[in-house]
Amino acid sequence: MRLIDQPLPGLEHVTEARQIERDFAGAWHVWISSAGRWWASRRGRDARWGHNTPPMTVDADDAAGLRAELANWGR
Repeated sequence: MRLIDQPLPGLEHVTEARQIERDFAGAWHVWISSAGRWWASRRGRDARWGHNTPPMTVDADDAAGLRAELANWGR
């Protein structure tokens, strides 16, 4: 088998990460670490948060866990 015929490892995870970003209105940038952990960072701050600033970065063991974390913090 030629190298070109082999699927890219983890491509399904990249697709899932982009879907999570879309599901949360682009408010988060999602990536998977080399250790396999799922992470999301906010894309900016909102002046209305005041002193009650939500976290800028959250993480989870898997995509479902990350979705749950993001749902806790809103869009």
